Amino acid sequence: MASWKAKKGNPFERLIAYNLMLLGYDVNRIDDNTKGIDLLANKLNTGLFIIECKFHKSFSWNEIEKVFNKTANTAARSFPNTHYSPIFIFKSNQQPILVAYKDVIHYKLHVTTFHTFFQMKEDQKIQQIPKGYKVWKVLEGKKNE
Repeated sequence: MASWKAKKGNPFERLIAYNLMLLGYDVNRIDDNTKGIDLLANKLNTGLFIIECKFHKSFSWNEIEKVFNKTANTAARSFPNTHYSPIFIFKSNQQPILVAYKDVIHYKLHVTTFHTFFQMKEDQKIQQIPKGYKVWKVLEGKKNE
């Protein structure tokens, strides 16, 4: 039987991938169990985001910083000659989806909402995945094109 973490984590990862696709990003799933990286999202004029997704009961600032740093370090090892921005997308129970990132000038950790980070319009909402829609199958189909 799947743990409660698996029941929350994978659906959250799929939700993020689906919404990034709706925003025009080319999304790829990292399925080789690279610790600290779940998704790659690329969009012309925006660049490549290396993403870790987590849905937990709660997060402390130290946990956010630890996960972000792990993602940044893994990205540096896995993509040494690539221009990218590591981000940590997370959600706690009863809270909005948040994004942790470091600014390029001062390299300080910031947290903002998913809507703000991805410059969504005020009336845009996070879309739930339609019943029966297979996010990973769509992503795999895009890879083979």
